Amino acid sequence: MPPIVIDGKTTNPKNLIQDIKAIAKGSFSIKHTNYTTVLFIDEKEDHEKVLANIKLDKMPYHTYTNNEDKSHAFVLRGLSEGTKIADIELDMEEQYEIKTRAIYKMKTKDRPLYLVITDPAITLDYLNRNARRVLYTRVVWDIRKSAKQIIQCHTCQENSSKATTSTKKTTTVAENNNKRSMPPIVIDGKTANHNVLIKDIQGLVKGDFSVKHTNYTTILFVDKKEDHANIITNMKNEKLPYHTYTARDDKTHAFVLRGLGDGTKINDLKENLEDDHEILAREIYQMRTKERPLFLIGTPYKSYVGAQKNDKADNPVSPMPTVGTCDSQLR
Repeated sequence: MPPIVIDGKTTNPKNLIQDIKAIAKGSFSIKHTNYTTVLFIDEKEDHEKVLANIKLDKMPYHTYTNNEDKSHAFVLRGLSEGTKIADIELDMEEQYEIKTRAIYKMKTKDRPLYLVITDPAITLDYLNRNARRVLYTRVVWDIRKSAKQIIQCHTCQENSSKATTSTKKTTTVAENNNKRSMPPIVIDGKTANHNVLIKDIQGLVKGDFSVKHTNYTTILFVDKKEDHANIITNMKNEKLPYHTYTARDDKTHAFVLRGLGDGTKINDLKENLEDDHEILAREIYQMRTKERPLFLIGTPYKSYVGAQKNDKADNPVSPMPTVGTCDSQLR
């Protein structure tokens, strides 16, 4: 048990010992210093009784939190308005086996924040690595900062530095998007009812998904291509304002092919590109021109058409014998 520190010297140590014996059943000891009297009590019940007696006598004292009663407090960001505390507690326990001691909704003007109290074994790094989704919503965990503390970034905290800036490289939005299999679906406006949204998505998808709430939009992240298409179709049917992006597998490069003679057939051109150069042409169109014929060729995003003049060793695809030039356009 933590020590109890009474301010001031003890005028009569014998009376103090008799008073403690009358309260405590277990063993205890006393340490006298120049300005304080420190009590060490072994049993928790005796510790509480002594503290209660000191409070009744209005004696100036201080003590410390017991190791079993210590806790960590974290700020939970990203949940929508109207999220119930009981739902957060249940989801944390069922999904991550984290038992929360208490959860409080913080007073904020903008997005809702929640103060989550956990056991001291739970750390900020553990939450940001493992508990990144709460109630199907992408969340961010942070430490609770008091007004007296110096605001620091996570790198400075790890290095025990008081500097408020860091040169640590951060992950950009573009880098995060490259790691995702399907592009996000961005719905304009806030979500009025988060639980209804989750149920609607669960009725449309078979795979995993998550939601991110911002001040002006609701962003859906879906893992499977089929689920992504189902949600897009539902958005169009409901006429909801939204936007999304092209999936990496569906992106194409468009090239203008010059130099072929009149009467070149598209099927022959497509077969020649695939057989001789291992280039898969998704689409080929003959462009309207008054002079020499031009062909618009659509290839997968990672395809390479044409050979650079002085880079034949690094380029596995050799140019077609009849190709004069091949201009690249990204669409």
